[in-house]
Amino acid sequence: MKNFITYALFLIFILGVGLIGCSSNNQTTTDSVGSYSNQNQNREELIITNESETIAIPIEQIPTIRTYLEEYTTSSSERKTEIDRMRVNPLPNPNATFAVISYSCGIKLCDNVLVKYKNDQVTSIPLPQSSFFQEALFTVDNKYLAIKFGKNEGSTVSRSSLVIIDTVEIKNTEFQNNSEIINKITNGNFTVPIRNLHWENDTTLKVTIPDIKDYSFKTIEKWINKESETKTKEVKITLGSIPNG
Repeated sequence: MKNFITYALFLIFILGVGLIGCSSNNQTTTDSVGSYSNQNQNREELIITNESETIAIPIEQIPTIRTYLEEYTTSSSERKTEIDRMRVNPLPNPNATFAVISYSCGIKLCDNVLVKYKNDQVTSIPLPQSSFFQEALFTVDNKYLAIKFGKNEGSTVSRSSLVIIDTVEIKNTEFQNNSEIINKITNGNFTVPIRNLHWENDTTLKVTIPDIKDYSFKTIEKWINKESETKTKEVKITLGSIPNG
């Protein structure tokens, strides 16, 4: 009789362990709202942290960076290292989450892309390459975004290039007054040092640059060392397509 009771207790114990195991498996395969499944735990993301929120952007939704990372498909460790080296520059804005993502970085220069996240949608646009992010400025109505990038020449001279983005459609804006100097400021060739940016209104950007005869290295270096506080001028960029005449 004693042996029978012992055997019955053993069977009850085995059945109990089996039921606990089944219950545990069901919990791991059911995702609650906002959690990641096992497949998504390893997805590659870039984190944008603002004052009020933290957003995880899947890299697969940023075509420029996704294409770049195709160079790192043979080694998962090298790929992870390359992602860890990317720099995320948040651009605070009340209407959406924006950031300049710098990737393929050397000692200082990087390739760049603007990312916008709104209503669970990710959009992006490539920005100047082989440069470093300097400054970004939204208009008061947040429709346009001016972004300044830089590139050093030697240890003293830094030249800039300016991009102005339509933040609704995520595209480069057109200018009504596309002069030679505006072209030098915005063509991505890093010709002119840009001292300051200021939105005069929602469609006019003031750009402060050196008031010098040319943009050779020696002329810019002289301006930096002796005249940067006094010899400047403002260039106004007016946004909008040129009216048909």
